[in-house]
Amino acid sequence: MEKSKRNVESKAQAKVSESSESTTGAIGVISTGFHGNELMYNPYTISVLKGILSTAYPRQHNVTLFMLPWIDGDLMARRFYQTPIDGLIVLAPNIHTDLIATFQDLGIPMVATSADAFDAGIPAVDTDDARGAALATNHLIELGHKRIAHLAGTMSQGDAVTRRDTFFKVMAENGLDVPGDFMPETGFDAANAYSDATRLLSMPERPTAIFAATDYIAYWTIHAARDLGIAVPGQLSVVGYDDAPISSESSPAITTVRQPLEEMGSRAANLLFQLMSGMPVDVATELMPAELIVRASTGPAPVE
Repeated sequence: MEKSKRNVESKAQAKVSESSESTTGAIGVISTGFHGNELMYNPYTISVLKGILSTAYPRQHNVTLFMLPWIDGDLMARRFYQTPIDGLIVLAPNIHTDLIATFQDLGIPMVATSADAFDAGIPAVDTDDARGAALATNHLIELGHKRIAHLAGTMSQGDAVTRRDTFFKVMAENGLDVPGDFMPETGFDAANAYSDATRLLSMPERPTAIFAATDYIAYWTIHAARDLGIAVPGQLSVVGYDDAPISSESSPAITTVRQPLEEMGSRAANLLFQLMSGMPVDVATELMPAELIVRASTGPAPVE
């Protein structure tokens, strides 16, 4: 899909055009949704970071990882300003965060991943989540499933909203109802994923299929099913999202929607280096293709 064209120049881009010299030899990586150790074990952040690192190293730039949580409107956020960087990559920013505006006011070039550039106000790299969620939902419907649940990500993040809304739309287009308690906001926490999956699978009219917003959620959904004695995929089909390493390492291997996470990280880093060198970059979203990867966690709906 062609990237959207919006000729809007960010404050950071205008600022950096005054001087194209790198001053610190380092770029920063920060997230409003992931922080602390989660940055190092979440399949999404790990894969995107690999792409960033592989691009920064040949350019002889260090990568500074901000692990402290960003708190909107917190004056203590000034502690972040004291770390010298030439540019910043924001991983999956929350929709209404003030992080981007704060760093724009400092004249720091920025690029986002998994965000809409028009909303964020900075160049962004993302996957075609509407297509990806439709592929996942249609796959389950084509297998004959009618009671399908969606374990959603955090609704403060645009991609999670797109996946949930697309799931609901595709179900409606196929004449399938989605009970309100079939779409919990699970977030990206392992305990929440296991708990929400256990609740859904303990219902008298439990779902026969679950579309999880991430592979991480799908992984813990399969664990919950196993603990309840529910066979995957014989009695329950599970689809994830990301095609992170955990999806192929799981047992059974997880059917998922692949978004090229390392490529996204690499492209975001390249865009940032363009900004830092003073080259013009449109404030637009570069959409990468989503692809359904069918593995062993999905199968025909059980006969009832």
